[in-house]
Amino acid sequence: MCLKNMKKSIEGLNIFVSELSGTYTYNQYRQLIDQLLAKNNTTGSNQSAFYIDYTRQNVARMKRAEELLTVPPDASQHITKPYQFLLISEAWCGDASYTVPIIAGLAKALPAVDLTIILRDEHLEIMDKFLTNGGRSIAKLIIVDPTTHQVLADWGPRPEKAQEIVVEMKQRHNFNQKEMAIELFKWYEADKGKSTLNEIIKILSTLE
Repeated sequence: MCLKNMKKSIEGLNIFVSELSGTYTYNQYRQLIDQLLAKNNTTGSNQSAFYIDYTRQNVARMKRAEELLTVPPDASQHITKPYQFLLISEAWCGDASYTVPIIAGLAKALPAVDLTIILRDEHLEIMDKFLTNGGRSIAKLIIVDPTTHQVLADWGPRPEKAQEIVVEMKQRHNFNQKEMAIELFKWYEADKGKSTLNEIIKILSTLE
């Protein structure tokens, strides 16, 4: 979505992040996932063995993403305005496992940026304002002005190239969810978080 259309779609929308309940820092989010897995649980209402196993795999993916993350050293020089990052996620989401650590690392590298994570299924009233083709796809990053509480931009649920893979594979007559996940995760592993990082930095640079 181009920035012009994006601004039009969120015009007049304010989110008071400080007033939200059930919020997490990135470290708290990671701790929550570990605590739930210790009890053989995950986030959300779906506690199926599939979702729990996926969450365990996602922990490994998040660790790899954390290790591979490299924020451009000059990013903090070009992005100086204060921003509130509100990030919608769930522990069982494969896309989120690759993008949430990158977004958290970027926020940490930018002194004027504050990151807050919320769970999608606990905040559907916010999620439903940022649908992707009518679906509640995550991870979803909402960039908010911390003073006016105005939504400035949003990103997600995945980098543009990854989204192209999803759209293309869903259009196939023999569409297979498992095959799509394999193809998508292969792309994420090769990309090493660079697309997520670059796309969000580009949005922030436009807002400066």
